[in-house]
Amino acid sequence: LRVLKEEDLSRLRVTPEMLTDLIMSVHNGVITAASAKAVFEEMASTGTPPGEIIATRGLTQISDETSLRVIIQEALSAHPNQVAAYRKGKTNLAAFFVGKVMQATHGQANPQLANALVKELLEQ
Repeated sequence: LRVLKEEDLSRLRVTPEMLTDLIMSVHNGVITAASAKAVFEEMASTGTPPGEIIATRGLTQISDETSLRVIIQEALSAHPNQVAAYRKGKTNLAAFFVGKVMQATHGQANPQLANALVKELLEQ
């Protein structure tokens, strides 16, 4: 919406098809909603299709459980005090670990899957 407010709509280079492709990329889990914002901004200024922007910028969401488990295990190992605090009842620390996963993956981890796996691994 910010881009739409700032731009002259007659100069906007986003077609309905491009917008549909972008929305479907989020819906199908190809990219996160946060990445979609950046893709939209580039689409609006360049007219480049979303698939090309996603591929060029390496924005594909990480939804591979095995890869995410490795990243989560590294985060848990690096913060043993927070793991202990979580297991003593500070369950809000799960968000801390999801944040660490997102930081390690530069925001590309599937947030729902990362959240579920963090909680699963913290409960072990």
